Amino acid sequence: DAEGRFSEARHAPLVARHMKDVPVQDAQGLITQGVLLAVLQDSARARGPDGGALPFLGAFAASDGVHTLVRWLRHARDSDNTGLTEKILRLIELVPMTLALLVSSKAGKVVKQLRKVSPHPAVKAACKALMASWTDVVKTEVKAEKAGGGRRLLALGAGALPPRRIGPPPPPPPP
Repeated sequence: DAEGRFSEARHAPLVARHMKDVPVQDAQGLITQGVLLAVLQDSARARGPDGGALPFLGAFAASDGVHTLVRWLRHARDSDNTGLTEKILRLIELVPMTLALLVSSKAGKVVKQLRKVSPHPAVKAACKALMASWTDVVKTEVKAEKAGGGRRLLALGAGALPPRRIGPPPPPPPP
């Protein structure tokens, strides 16, 4: 938009696709990551004329944007780039998260690992805050599922989680 932000949901798939192609191992890719993270963070904080959030970030999350952010987070963790790690965590915190997205992107797993292995207090604190907010998301969605009598697989999409076993467990394999 005129402010230099992403505001329209229709642009989200294009941005997510562009981010997927950004090389994370070289200096140019690092610069591109920094610029995109700054614009995305500014876009996430922007408000529409009615005071509500702009639709871009929700569409970005639904367009595999979170998957790319998690990939970037892994690389930042592995290369011990604390500044980039913190920027990615701050952006992920702003993304509207769902249980399905947490499962498919493996964001929870990566953030939990990062919290355990990072020697940086700011990274640990950001991970702890994310885990707490995602725990609330999981509780809310599970509670809604139970109240609605719905099935988790329908909410998460086919293949996201294995079906729940009904009945006694199978017998152990023969020796």
